Amino acid sequence: MPNELFDMMFKQHRAFFDQKILGDGPRSFWDQVKDNDPRLHNSPLVHVRDWKNRAVPLTIFGDGVSSTRAGNSLHCLCWGSMLGSGWSQDSVFLAAGWPKGACAVRDKHGVSALDVLWSWLRVGFDALFHGQHPSNDPEGMPLRNELAGKSIADGEYFGVVWGIAADLEYAAN
Repeated sequence: MPNELFDMMFKQHRAFFDQKILGDGPRSFWDQVKDNDPRLHNSPLVHVRDWKNRAVPLTIFGDGVSSTRAGNSLHCLCWGSMLGSGWSQDSVFLAAGWPKGACAVRDKHGVSALDVLWSWLRVGFDALFHGQHPSNDPEGMPLRNELAGKSIADGEYFGVVWGIAADLEYAAN
């Protein structure tokens, strides 16, 4: 889950977090965003205390890789900070990966594996935005883990999905 990795890097690998997640700091990014940017219109972000110094802008990236099997591909969802520096191998983090042909689809199986996957990722990214590990799963059932309800990054930073991108292979499938 992205919230767990963000928190773990902050608490256990602070120098790495500072370089790959914070870069020059959130303020350097937000000062370049115009006040009339449509992503800020009616956004809960602008109501968070000291958001320009604490909100780390994140990107989610969908990546598809053709496989040798006709009509199939490996799909990956990654995330990363828009502030980090250095090699992308060090600053883009795998959230999920799956072979397209192995996914349950609603029409055939009665449930969509991608819907389930995205519901869990939404919980993780929502937690990052609110700065607190989730207490409930996507179905509203209580999570029984040691992080449930605890603050992320000691309340110093939180994440906000600011960009979404995909390569052609992922977007076409």
